[in-house]
Amino acid sequence: MYAESVRSSEHWTRENLAWMAGLFEGEGYVQGRPRSYKRADGRSFTTIGYRLAITMTDEDIIRRFHRLAGVGNVNGPRLSPSMVAKNQQPIYDYTANGAEAYALMMALWSWLGERRKGQIRTATEAWLRSSGHWRRKIATTLTD
Repeated sequence: MYAESVRSSEHWTRENLAWMAGLFEGEGYVQGRPRSYKRADGRSFTTIGYRLAITMTDEDIIRRFHRLAGVGNVNGPRLSPSMVAKNQQPIYDYTANGAEAYALMMALWSWLGERRKGQIRTATEAWLRSSGHWRRKIATTLTD
């Protein structure tokens, strides 16, 4: 399985994973989204990129999630001119992609509700159906 090549974080304790799942349940999303590429010979192809994301204004919480996850990236602050005009707080994003996102989703799985599990199933199924090397490397069925 491809996700086995991603090492789990030393911070993946039961308590931390439960906290992370709670934050993800309220603020996060997962998606299998199309991505288009060009081969060296100029031909285009599209595959599905697998992504886990959390977007919020609480930088300390995003950074804590990132530290506990041990994978992914934090981006921000983002502050558009319209946000400045409305005196809004900057936005921070946590993202994990591909095998890292998949491994983290599987670690959080048992604490997630049905809605998030449904999103994960849908994104994973799209990811598995896509062309490219992902199909060969994941052979997991998502069950409770």
